[in-house]
Amino acid sequence: GDPDVPWGDGGGVWALDSSTVTLKSHVQVQGNHASRGGGISLNLGSMLVTDGTSFSQNVATLNGGAVSSLLGVSISATRTHFTRNSAGSFGGSLATDLDSSSTLTECLLQQNVAVHGGGGLSSMADSSISLVACSLVGNEAKRDGGGALIAGYSTVTAVGGLFANNFVGRDGAGLAVVDSASFSTEGAEVIELRNNSASQDGGAMLF
Repeated sequence: GDPDVPWGDGGGVWALDSSTVTLKSHVQVQGNHASRGGGISLNLGSMLVTDGTSFSQNVATLNGGAVSSLLGVSISATRTHFTRNSAGSFGGSLATDLDSSSTLTECLLQQNVAVHGGGGLSSMADSSISLVACSLVGNEAKRDGGGALIAGYSTVTAVGGLFANNFVGRDGAGLAVVDSASFSTEGAEVIELRNNSASQDGGAMLF
């Protein structure tokens, strides 16, 4: 996509038709704009693999400030930082939708903003996310899920991790699990919940 045109998909990269995008250490995806996937938009069975990558200050007018995934997309992100990205609807940094799956390991999602829900990330419509030792810190949503919004029969599994200083204008400051979605934990690692703030219900988590 054209990084200067905010109405297309994928301000930095647009991947579709089972293509694979691999981004390794020291790659920075910064300051891109699009309607979906300010940094990267993935569609139709595509795959994204990152390790040591940085996504910052990307903007989506709709979903996925940094990354948007639709229709059977697979994402594997390791030691990747998502900071100060924003979305006009869902998923300030990451938005997964329509049977997509993501595994985030030792990732940082910090100071991302979404207008509707999922300041840090959103997962909707039968999608799944695994969070392994991830930190969601200082993210904000105007409605639900300051840190993360899980909705529409989607699932999230957490292995340890930190939800801290997230804010939401309505419900579920750290995490909101709604609309027949599910949340589970694995392993003995502790999930830390600190100083999250909701204007209505679920200062830390809403189920």
